[in-house]
Amino acid sequence: ADVPVTFTGHPLTDEVVADKSKQQARDQLKIENKTTMGLFPGSRSGEIKRVLPILLEAAKLIRQKKPELQFVLPQASTISSDDLAEFSETMEQLAIKVTDQPFYDVIQSCDVILCASGTAVLEIGLLEVPMVIVHRIAAFSYFILSRLVSIKHLGLVNIIPGKEIVKEFIQQDARPPDIAGEALRLLDDTSYYDSMKHELSLIRQQLGGGEGSKNVAKLAYTMLNQA
Repeated sequence: ADVPVTFTGHPLTDEVVADKSKQQARDQLKIENKTTMGLFPGSRSGEIKRVLPILLEAAKLIRQKKPELQFVLPQASTISSDDLAEFSETMEQLAIKVTDQPFYDVIQSCDVILCASGTAVLEIGLLEVPMVIVHRIAAFSYFILSRLVSIKHLGLVNIIPGKEIVKEFIQQDARPPDIAGEALRLLDDTSYYDSMKHELSLIRQQLGGGEGSKNVAKLAYTMLNQA
């Protein structure tokens, strides 16, 4: 639209900084120091209802192949125990550790994460943890949005570089067997895992390298002096 724009950086690059090893993060969560998969269904009750059942079915399939694997699920402050109650039996069967520990500690404890699309995807990407993106919204909402939105990807880790780094399983394509297959590939294929980790490591640079707030202040000061 020929409007002058200055990109000042993204605030998460300053906020999201790795400060623990996997073992330290697992110690913080009081879980075993072994291969860990995160189930991140989102922070709203609607996401829990639509996404968590898919993640749990995928987790069952993954557990069949990887019985030694442990699962961890962060419970956001916006999610009540009642929101998770209907899934408690399945979560107990899978021995899923539900935790309210700091979100970034949970991320850093994981080897692979199955994540609902949202800000968490970028936070996970900045901490360089390979993941699978899962997204399902109300059918009518998807019908409307699919006609309004023209971008190819939903996950910020794919939008920012303009290519698919992380596999996305959206709406009718969010099938547990396919999600489980991608998660298992990440666990079993070292070169694939390392490649995704490397691509995620580049995102921080693409977001401007930090100090976004200072950059905004400097830009505002310059513009005021030029007025």
